[in-house]
Amino acid sequence: MHLQSADQCGCREAGHHQRPGFRPAQAREASAAVQVQSHTKLTVETAEGDRVVISVGAQARLAAASRQGPQGTAAVNGTSTRSNVQVSVEGNLSETELADIQELIGALGEVAGQARQGGEVDLSALAGEFSELESLAGFQFRYSQTVSAGSLLRVEA
Repeated sequence: MHLQSADQCGCREAGHHQRPGFRPAQAREASAAVQVQSHTKLTVETAEGDRVVISVGAQARLAAASRQGPQGTAAVNGTSTRSNVQVSVEGNLSETELADIQELIGALGEVAGQARQGGEVDLSALAGEFSELESLAGFQFRYSQTVSAGSLLRVEA
């Protein structure tokens, strides 16, 4: 088979002068994104009737994209984070109440870490620690986390 160049033939048909089985370079695009949102709310009531509410919200996003084509490869990565903290106090907290609330927050942080890692949560240890915090009458703790992820691959011929 004799192949002529487009100049020799005079035609402008794309692909007419290529070897049999030849495929032009393809462009590939890939992208992925992950978003994590979490919300924590702790409500504490002291033995004296004071009330403390601590809310923490956080969001993190990671996105990545790349394109590979005949002219080369390009990649873009991006991250963003956002968080907010709200604290409200009804009443006057003593130094002992503040210290006990800090102890409670530390113990709840350990329990939340165990839960996030898929480990077994030791609620009896938490109950034991709370019973030693005599200035606190009760608490309510809520934690939620949502993870969303997606990806896309596109090939252009």
